[in-house]
Amino acid sequence: MKKVKRRIMAFLLTIPAVMLPLAGCSSNQSDGTSSAKLAVAGQSATEASSASTENLKANLTFWHTYSANSEAKVLNSKVVPEFNKKYPNVKIKSVTMPTDNFKQQVLQAAASGSAPDVMRMDLTWVPQFANLNSLVAVDGMDGFNDIKTNSYKATVNTCKWKDKYYGIPLDTNTTIAIYNKTDLKDAGLSDPPKTLDELAQAAEKIKGQHPNGLIGISGTGMWAMAPFFLSLGGKYCDDNYTKATGYVNSSESIEALTKLVGWYDNGLIGKCMLNGQPGTWDGLKAKNGYMMINDGPWFYTLQDKKTIGNDTYALMPTNTSKSISVVGGEDMVMFQNCKNQQAAWAFMKFMFSDYAQKTMALEVNQYPVNKKVAQLPELTADPVFKVYMDQLNTAWARIPNPSIEEMDKDISLAFEKAFRHKGTVKENLDTLAKQLDTLFAKNA
Repeated sequence: MKKVKRRIMAFLLTIPAVMLPLAGCSSNQSDGTSSAKLAVAGQSATEASSASTENLKANLTFWHTYSANSEAKVLNSKVVPEFNKKYPNVKIKSVTMPTDNFKQQVLQAAASGSAPDVMRMDLTWVPQFANLNSLVAVDGMDGFNDIKTNSYKATVNTCKWKDKYYGIPLDTNTTIAIYNKTDLKDAGLSDPPKTLDELAQAAEKIKGQHPNGLIGISGTGMWAMAPFFLSLGGKYCDDNYTKATGYVNSSESIEALTKLVGWYDNGLIGKCMLNGQPGTWDGLKAKNGYMMINDGPWFYTLQDKKTIGNDTYALMPTNTSKSISVVGGEDMVMFQNCKNQQAAWAFMKFMFSDYAQKTMALEVNQYPVNKKVAQLPELTADPVFKVYMDQLNTAWARIPNPSIEEMDKDISLAFEKAFRHKGTVKENLDTLAKQLDTLFAKNA
């Protein structure tokens, strides 16, 4: 434990006092009711998973950032009581945490041995805490493989670090293409374009009426840019998230970014990409504003339903074999200081269960990671929900790595330089490849 604390404290010294997470921001499983003795403090995760769960008794602390007046209310009044019907002697202390400086607070708690038993954690944080030896690997737990099989691939990838899984998906989101129907009609389209080239061609037809551009991309970092860059055939790294050279600076990636730069130069991509105005939401609603933006489900859920009749939703258009977007959301993790890993795992599994996932989806619009729940008729009846769930089938996890913040910053700056013509596309991507490989090697 002392070694773990030293590593975390060393890491704390390398980060600023305020850390913001990257933007982004089910089925019932077997309980393994064997006749083995109950798990006790100090048992390994694998040992605990094989013990009996019939008479579990524990007090567990669960940290999360669910909103107090809606999400946490449903969690505490419906989900936890249902869990306690099966495990009446496992008491869940549900703690709504403040979002300000939250990551710093969790790091300090882990370093002092006062972390919660389980936590709802931003999915980009998992490899960082796993690399600090703060989390329990759960891939040896009973029922993990069932959860893995019934999860979206990208959501599970966010839990993985060095061939081990340090959590399970809890809730998710992604971005899709959102269009202004009037602009589509003006461009001669009755349906959203299937390819990005078709999107650019449609934008070209009406660009004279749209001085601020027509394709609203909110920035050059992975969350905003990856759906376009990847769907044009670009790659940031290999599929195992270990190497950038030969991928981010490949001929396909150079071609993809060169095409995007050309669209920006031609006035097709909106000024919002480089911090201009209007922003994506205002631009989509404005007359002669953006024809298309990509955004998450909050765009739909936060709109006044009386004013969204001019919006239409579709998968990201793509020039490759599949439409690609990014995955966001939260994972559920267990900390090393947890004294009853068996009880914690039972609660984690329950949060992935049909009941918990369906309840949170219907009551507070939490997008499920459980694929069985995501296909329920009462959810798919909402056509917008269905588009987001379909997009998750080909979503991409943004480089699960302890250095993801540094990587995203390097990516954003390299792409911005290319758009501002500070060096050629190839020069910027060659430099970026070396920067990313240095960070990959740092955590190898």
